Amino acid sequence: MRGLSIWAFCAVLCTAAEPPPAKLKPSAPDCPRGGFITQAAILKITANGTTTSPVPRGAFVQDRIFGQPPEPPPPNVAAVEPDVRGATTIRELLDKHRNNIACAGCHAKMDPPSFALESFDVIGGFRTRYRSIGEGDPAPRGAIDPFIGISFKLGPPVDASGALLSEQKFSGIREFQAIAAANSELLLKNLAQQFAIYAIGHDIAFNDRDQIAGIVARSHKQGGGIRTLIHELTQSPLFQTR
Repeated sequence: MRGLSIWAFCAVLCTAAEPPPAKLKPSAPDCPRGGFITQAAILKITANGTTTSPVPRGAFVQDRIFGQPPEPPPPNVAAVEPDVRGATTIRELLDKHRNNIACAGCHAKMDPPSFALESFDVIGGFRTRYRSIGEGDPAPRGAIDPFIGISFKLGPPVDASGALLSEQKFSGIREFQAIAAANSELLLKNLAQQFAIYAIGHDIAFNDRDQIAGIVARSHKQGGGIRTLIHELTQSPLFQTR
């Protein structure tokens, strides 16, 4: 078995690259989960524990998934803070933020993937509406202990749609994942670099690039599986001579 494909790992479904001995049950067709970026652990570390912000989530996807880290923000630009009162959505706040020409370029890349992830709250739970401590509708108790008060309301609906710089549009997380997964070579290259940095203990140097390219090419030729990628890395001089 070569292992999970890059497409399956980074994007849409939890499937096995080959038949037994390993079997993984595919996600349900209407399930918002699947792949790396919708895992609760990833969604949690890109939130602050109280609110979500598209900026750190978008930067995470650009850096760790696509291997295209955004430039540092320009000096003297205020951070974008969500409106917890429920009067204004984070998308509306970011629209104003992008009017600053110094911010527009990076946000054009970061914001689309971050909008897709707005369907998930601070602990990775799926949501269709934001929480509000001001305006909004009463929140249903559901299975919550009736003696515990609910101190929030249901605020504006979540809009998880967006458009990439390539003008490809998506209406939610699943469509975004499908678009991202179509560029499997980019995902494979970045994952190889991330694995290599962890394995050798430092950033990729200029003279390491040819070896990374070779690892990616050999892995891609064999189906682009995660196990294959790790095997090719550990068998390479890049790993064995460090």
